[in-house]
Amino acid sequence: MTQRRQFGGLLASGASLAVFASTSRQTFADTRLRYIWWGNPDRDKRTLAAVDLYQQMDPGIAIDPETYAWADYWPKLAT
Repeated sequence: MTQRRQFGGLLASGASLAVFASTSRQTFADTRLRYIWWGNPDRDKRTLAAVDLYQQMDPGIAIDPETYAWADYWPKLAT
C-alpha cells in the first residue's frame, strides 16, 4: 500500500510539473529541468518511464534525471 501512495505522489508531482511547464512555456523557449529522487531499481525504472512519457508529450522541455541511494540523497538535498 505504501508503494502505491509513493507512486501516486510521484504522479501528482509529475502532473504539477506539467502544469508549471505549460504555463511558463511562452517565457522560456528551451527549458532544462533537473529531477532528483532516491529509491530502488524498480522505482528508478518507473520514474524514468514517466520522464520519457512526459518528454514525448512536451519535447521542448529537457529533463536531466538523477537517482541516488537513500544515504546519498539527503546530503545532496541539503545542499
